[in-house]
Amino acid sequence: MLSCILSVADIWAIIIDLRENGGGSADQSAYLAAIFLEPETLLWTYLSRNDEVKEEYRTQFVPDADVFKDIPLYVLTSKKTFSAAESFVWAMKLNKRATVVGEQTGGGAHTIKDIHLGNLFTLRTSIGRPVIPLGEKNWEASGLMPDIAVPSDRSLEEVLGMVNQAN
Repeated sequence: MLSCILSVADIWAIIIDLRENGGGSADQSAYLAAIFLEPETLLWTYLSRNDEVKEEYRTQFVPDADVFKDIPLYVLTSKKTFSAAESFVWAMKLNKRATVVGEQTGGGAHTIKDIHLGNLFTLRTSIGRPVIPLGEKNWEASGLMPDIAVPSDRSLEEVLGMVNQAN
């Protein structure tokens, strides 16, 4: 049997690959962000369609996460990176915590609800949206630009080259 002990001291960088991530939940995104940001960091405020505040998303305390706070973080994106995956990208960009490498993301910020109108029709309507700190426009329809733009199929190679060069 072969065993290996890896310590945080051995980690040169963390790479999170969101190139094929079409979304998930805002709670998952906020939890992942909490690993890399300080507790209670405001990520976004979720507003209902009529602009009522429904919920503030802040990072929570994650035990032992402080060991990751100083390790360089890279996030890989593509045009398929969408929705909750984009909210994580946004949180990392806003807080200057990660270098985003790849392509502009897909642009899905608003929450959608399907309303079935009989056998042949379904209405998709927006029921809410995230409002991001500093009053900036969210990423709906526009997506998020990477810090380093490269075709998504070359982004991992690009990051590995940067990490190897730095170490």
